[in-house]
Amino acid sequence: MAGFEASRSGTVSEITREWRVSRYLPLYLAGIAAGAALGVAQAWRFKGGPARSFPLQTGAFLRSRPDVAAPDLQMHFLPGVSSGRIRGLFFKTPPGVYEGWGVSCNICHLRPESRGEIKLRSADPLDSPAIHANYLCAEADRIAPEHLHVQAADLEWWKARLRAYGSLFLGANSTVAFGDKAAGTNHVLPTSGAARYTGGLSVHKFLKTLTWQRMTRDAAREIGQVTARISRLEGMEAHARTADDRLTKYFPGDAFDRGAAVTS
Repeated sequence: MAGFEASRSGTVSEITREWRVSRYLPLYLAGIAAGAALGVAQAWRFKGGPARSFPLQTGAFLRSRPDVAAPDLQMHFLPGVSSGRIRGLFFKTPPGVYEGWGVSCNICHLRPESRGEIKLRSADPLDSPAIHANYLCAEADRIAPEHLHVQAADLEWWKARLRAYGSLFLGANSTVAFGDKAAGTNHVLPTSGAARYTGGLSVHKFLKTLTWQRMTRDAAREIGQVTARISRLEGMEAHARTADDRLTKYFPGDAFDRGAAVTS
């Protein structure tokens, strides 16, 4: 882009770019001023609108690749000044840093599992919406704590979405000590993130699980072909032949795709 120079710093998850703008900044600032004035008028007349947010900042949601189903990058633009005299009040300007007017751009990577939702509570435009910040659920499931206490307005929403915890305590009327000492749930709970794959101690930990199967001839016909092919792809010829024997015994003369025999 003509008239722009960029310097890059930051981490993988958040990249900060400083854009040198010499030609387009007056037009950009004029657009900001006009938008701010319109926002103030809208807020005064309709009690809402963009004036409720920071008027000098704008942003965008982008896809990093064409095959991404939903935007996974969030960008924030903010005009500013990079001046040695201003910076010198707080810290020394590093060598090679551009000094002058510009626009900062922050790029944040979004995790798909962290997307929340915003819903209207009622038809009243002055009624604040219900905001469910699902990123908190995703982060809690990533940590998988032994005890998790949630104090929020919509407790059922949280209970339905949280999936990795030792024991969950909902609302201000509940507390960890209740569950540990008197409420009845077991206090032998998974620690160190083990709640991602297991729960607290219960009678189910002492039960033995038994599995069994019985096949009809029609089922053996379908399962036998698949078993033979998978076994040969994995190099397990003996397994494949147990399926072959049943196909030959029950369906003599029929042709089946059993895969290529394993010879070595």
